[in-house]
Formats: sequence, C-alpha cells, structure tokens
Amino acid sequence: VALASQGRDREAEAEFQEAARLSPRLVDAPANLGVLYTRHGRFGEAIVPLRRALALDRGRAGVRAELGRALRGRAIELAREGRLDEAAGLWQEASPLAGDDPDLLRGLGQAFVERGKGVEAIPILERAVALAPQRGAERFWLARAYRLAGRMPEADREAATLRELAPAYAAELGR
Repeated sequence: VALASQGRDREAEAEFQEAARLSPRLVDAPANLGVLYTRHGRFGEAIVPLRRALALDRGRAGVRAELGRALRGRAIELAREGRLDEAAGLWQEASPLAGDDPDLLRGLGQAFVERGKGVEAIPILERAVALAPQRGAERFWLARAYRLAGRMPEADREAATLRELAPAYAAELGR
C-alpha cells in the first residue's frame, strides 16, 4: 500500500500479486490489487482480484463497492465496443454491490446513445439526472437519447433546462 501511495504503481502491483500468491487466504492482497487496477481504469483486470477478495470476506463493504465500480467501468467499456449484452450483464451484477453513481450511469447511457440505442439509454440517463439534477452532462446525453428515441417533447424540455443550467451543453445540443 505504501508503494501505491507513493505513486510506485508497478512495484505495488508486483508486491500485491506476490502477496496474493504467498498468502492465498489473505483478503488484502487481491483487494489492494483490484483497487490499484480500478484507480488506473483497468476495470477488466480489477474484476478477478476483487471477486477473489469478496469470496474471501463477503463482509468487506469497501471491496463490494470497488467491485461494483470495476464491473460498471468494464460495462461502459463493453458498451462502447458495441458488446451491449455483455455490458448489461456486468451492470446487473454490479447493481447490488454499489450504489448509483451519476458519472457511471452517464457513461453507460452515453455509450448506448453513441451506439444509436436511445430507448435503452433513457432509463439509465433519467436515473443519472435524478441523482445529479444540476449537472449539464447528464441532461445533455438524456436530451440526445430522447431525440434518438423520437421523444421530442422530453428532448425539448431537457434542452430548455440546459439553456438555463449549462449554456455550453445547450449550444452543443443545438448543433
């Protein structure tokens, strides 16, 4: 942990891997490895050690939440690659593990919109807006999802809110 806190992540990664190998029943080694991977956006790599840590100690709330973040992060990556069924499965697996995070919800919704899946994006982005009603990015992507789904009154409502809340996003939406 000291190595990771000093920014010596490669060394920390090697130490965590070695600790997990030497003490396979020690929960901290895979948990710390998973946290390190998640912190660097290596969500796919984080999932295995975090699942291992959770299997060793189901009571660790921090490990549960971190696994939820890793699963959701990987789900967003998969959605952006067009692997929507896999993304949905990981997102479902993550749901009981971590609370709603508007950034992750927006990321997933955005990935669906970028893939032309407005209908699928709407409930995700509506939840993101409910959690962060004053943030422009969530509303911007929700307006785009509504437009994509042909729900123009809702898209216009979000555009009007954006003009008040985040004019730069409103201008981008108008393009």
